[in-house]
Amino acid sequence: MDYMVLSALHMSGRDVQEVWLSYNISCSYSKNFSKCVDRYPKLLWFNIHNLTIKWAIPKFHIHAHGPQCQLNFNFSYMQGVGRSHRESVETDWAEINPTALSTWEMLLAFRHETLDDIMGAINWAKLTRI
Repeated sequence: MDYMVLSALHMSGRDVQEVWLSYNISCSYSKNFSKCVDRYPKLLWFNIHNLTIKWAIPKFHIHAHGPQCQLNFNFSYMQGVGRSHRESVETDWAEINPTALSTWEMLLAFRHETLDDIMGAINWAKLTRI
């Protein structure tokens, strides 16, 4: 998880000032995040101390946490994201997992286009079933 977040921040550029991180265990992960980041090589290093990080727990997972977490990390109580549930990515895993075998060796841009087309087809199928 650390590597993924640092890679995304590194690739986004140095002018990022605010980041929203939604993770199933944001309550505990947020406490140790800066310590974990400091252990990575300078290549991926991003000055998170000058960055505003807002932590949240996706709505499906928030109910497994205690009352304090439900208050502090709930999208429903955060300005600008109250109607977000942040679970959409996980809902299509079962449908998109079989594509891994045919896309894992593709070049990054071609893989992105292929997965985008597949997700578009999945979304179209959902829309036509509504």
